[in-house]
Amino acid sequence: MNKSVLTYSIVFVSIVFLSSCGKVNTSSSNDKTLYGSSTVTTSNFTAAKAVLSQNCFQCHDWATYAESDFSAQALVIPDSAVSSRLYQKLKGNDSGTTGNMPPSGALTSDDLIKIRTWINGM
Repeated sequence: MNKSVLTYSIVFVSIVFLSSCGKVNTSSSNDKTLYGSSTVTTSNFTAAKAVLSQNCFQCHDWATYAESDFSAQALVIPDSAVSSRLYQKLKGNDSGTTGNMPPSGALTSDDLIKIRTWINGM
């Protein structure tokens, strides 16, 4: 009887040990699967990033930013271009203050629409 208990105990411990091997899905390792990647690129972001690349990246180190980095750095407020610091710097605000970026001159209305559409669609 003792030999069979010992055998079953060894088998049980082995199964428990082996089942614990492999990737553990903690909240941080499983979030990408559940909620998607933070590096997903939308067509609106692609269009806006092209505008920023042409007008801003010479002075600002945003070339490697993913879409989520702009909100993480408080440059944009998702779904609210008018409240976003980046958009205010480019366009100005509703109180009549004009934008002062880029220093080479104002963006075209088409470029501003691309930026606004991206932020409002986040």
